[in-house]
Amino acid sequence: MPGTFSSSDEKIPYSIAYLLSNFSKSVIPDNKSEQNRYQTKPTTQSFDFTRLVMNNNGQLQYLNWNEKKRNWSLTWSKPEDECGIYNYCGKFGSCNINNWPLLCKCLPGYKPSNPVDYWDLRDFSGGCTRNSASTDSDIFLSLKMMKVSDPDSESTVANETECGKEYCLKNRQCVAYSYREAEKITQRGDTSVGDNYCWIWSDHPIDNLQEEYPNQGRNLSVRVANADIESTARTCEPCGTYTIPYPLSTGQDCGDPMYFNFDCNTSSGQVSFKASSGSQYRVVRIDPSTRHFVIQVEYPNATNSTIKPWLNMSLPFISNDKLITGVDNYTDQFEGRLEASRSQRKNKVGVQISWKPPMEPTCTSSTDCRDWPNSTCNATREGKLRCLCHPNFRWDGSNLNCTKGDFPKSSDEPSTRKIPLTLIVALPLACVTVLACIIIYMWIRKMAKRQEVIRSTDKRDRALRPLDSERHVKDLIDSVEPIEEDGEGIEVPFFDLGSILAATNNFSDTNKLGQGGYGPVYMFIVLNKTLVSAGEKFELRFFTTTSINATGPQSFVGIFYHQLDRDSVVWVANRDNPLPGNFTGVFGIAEDGNLK
Repeated sequence: MPGTFSSSDEKIPYSIAYLLSNFSKSVIPDNKSEQNRYQTKPTTQSFDFTRLVMNNNGQLQYLNWNEKKRNWSLTWSKPEDECGIYNYCGKFGSCNINNWPLLCKCLPGYKPSNPVDYWDLRDFSGGCTRNSASTDSDIFLSLKMMKVSDPDSESTVANETECGKEYCLKNRQCVAYSYREAEKITQRGDTSVGDNYCWIWSDHPIDNLQEEYPNQGRNLSVRVANADIESTARTCEPCGTYTIPYPLSTGQDCGDPMYFNFDCNTSSGQVSFKASSGSQYRVVRIDPSTRHFVIQVEYPNATNSTIKPWLNMSLPFISNDKLITGVDNYTDQFEGRLEASRSQRKNKVGVQISWKPPMEPTCTSSTDCRDWPNSTCNATREGKLRCLCHPNFRWDGSNLNCTKGDFPKSSDEPSTRKIPLTLIVALPLACVTVLACIIIYMWIRKMAKRQEVIRSTDKRDRALRPLDSERHVKDLIDSVEPIEEDGEGIEVPFFDLGSILAATNNFSDTNKLGQGGYGPVYMFIVLNKTLVSAGEKFELRFFTTTSINATGPQSFVGIFYHQLDRDSVVWVANRDNPLPGNFTGVFGIAEDGNLK
């Protein structure tokens, strides 16, 4: 009937209540109300083939005998899941069965009453408490589709403003209200407008909260301190029961643009995370104190090694090596839950993701920096406007403020502090100067080496220049210079042009050895000329001897070693091919590189 608060606590069906009361007529509803007019009253005969039992897990089950299948079929059971347990998450704690494996969390502006370790162990009995005491400047957090226990009072009001301000905000004991606008009522063709109703929770903390409650869920406004849910002007508004801490962003006008990877569904109050791959994942927890959040991933046989590459996180978000399954914590406790509830959890795991501390906040003017004292809106070296800290202050991305003093910068904390202009100009100029000096030094070394090669080549060319004319030979004789090797001089034979002409028979083809890259090569020898090594240990010369089998004197060329008692020939070039004693010869290098 109008004005009756439809409690979010599900009522036990009349048939089951009738059975539990031992068929007492006091629990049978009358048919005067519009709600019960079409209800059928149960009779004792209706329970001839029924059973109402409680299993070893504490679940109440109502079963009917199925004659066709010859077995007991489950008709009704409570609780169906953890959120069905009364006040499972404690006072001011909200339960969401869709957020498996992390079902409970405190409302924005509230914190766990017990240490966090209790929550990690799935002990939520302590519930949550407000971060700060109630004041007249409190605001209301709007929650959608909520299941909640019965209110303490109800009233008719003109509008929602009257419900919130007059009946709740001015009452320090009020913790929440729910407003329902008047509905049009049609009876026997006549249409009338009902009253606007306001329900107040004040005598005790609100409990048994459940999110995304599809049946009889109501809009609930919970009283919180503004500073507890919006720490800065750039902090995004809460999304349902989720606090969106800075720098996380759900829109273009809040948070940090680099962290705009979140989406808020205002109808359901649910937050989703948009990964770099384009996929969206349900967010089941956000923890500002540790800078991490947990997303729900449906992945068969999930492990750290398979999930991490698959998500492909990109900065400023980092996928941690932590998976939250929750299977061992819950499933065994509720073996009798409906198969539909079990199938919803299959292959679902929680993946913990961290975010890096943010850089200085972006800005368009200095007024945007009022939430960050000791900072001014200035351009960074990248040309972006940010709230840069004053001199002697540095940006602390973990605490989101400018901290006085010169502290070592954290390895995971970026910085965009301005660089002095003199340093910007001097550093590139110094680099250019050093590079120029290196280039000049290398060029000088290269040119010196090239000149040395040219001089060496010129000497070689002049020494090996083709002796195809008397002028070339004369140039060779005139240009010969003393040769130094390791600081010591060596003896080099010098020949006059007349001797060479006589030895080569005026450069006749008979004395020609061949034609090379430097011109024709002739053989000749001048008697009584030798070549002695620097230490005078070895001597290269021609010598003449007479053998028994020879018909006359024969000429050989060989190396003599003078360190023995007597001169010894240690090597003979033409042992097998001696020259007749009256012939001249040459000791040279043939075209194939061999001595000839």
